[in-house]
Amino acid sequence: RSGRLSQHEFSRLLLAFDDSLTDSDLGLLWHNADKDGSGNIDRDEFAKLFFRHRGRAATDSTIVHLLDRLRKRAISEWLFGGIRETHVDRVDMSERLRELSCGLSNKELEQLLDHFAARNGLVDVESLRRELDKPPGGIDLLVHNLGSRIRRAIERTGASIEDIFARVDEDGSGRLERAEFRAFVERFEPSITPRQFQGLLDCLDKDWSGSISLRDFRAFIGDKTEERVVTE
Repeated sequence: RSGRLSQHEFSRLLLAFDDSLTDSDLGLLWHNADKDGSGNIDRDEFAKLFFRHRGRAATDSTIVHLLDRLRKRAISEWLFGGIRETHVDRVDMSERLRELSCGLSNKELEQLLDHFAARNGLVDVESLRRELDKPPGGIDLLVHNLGSRIRRAIERTGASIEDIFARVDEDGSGRLERAEFRAFVERFEPSITPRQFQGLLDCLDKDWSGSISLRDFRAFIGDKTEERVVTE
């Protein structure tokens, strides 16, 4: 083992987490990982790609989206892989977190473990998993308010939800791709930020496909009857 990943090995690893990644997606991620152009990446480059990228002003929203998808899957796979119990030993969870190379100081790591510590001194795995699955702060309110506004628009007009979904689904794939959904959302919330939109997508996209199904769309707008809307 060389301690470095070739592009082929890198692609195979990412596809193990998300097999919906395209060759183009993998190429973009590789380009962002191999900063020195050496043709392979080491552990530090891999960690930087997934964890230290956060908080930076990213100019490529596609990369941010891909990393967010992979980061959450990778974290869950690494932290909870092989764990069947609801509570685990603190030392074991501490070692798993350290191996993630996610930039936590020793003090921050201990604070995190303290927060999820159960009375028996073990770490509450289910609580930690639920927190990791939550969208960014404030997204729940955004989902509720935006969904309600769209639903009211539906109630004021006459097209069926299926018709609206089909109109927004410009490529006829049966799902709203990222660009299609963003264009639709911006009609109701023009000032939505990239981070807010990513949080919204993460919250609605239950199968982590990177797109919105009709079922996701109905859940978003709180559809319980045959409400209607037009996009003209």
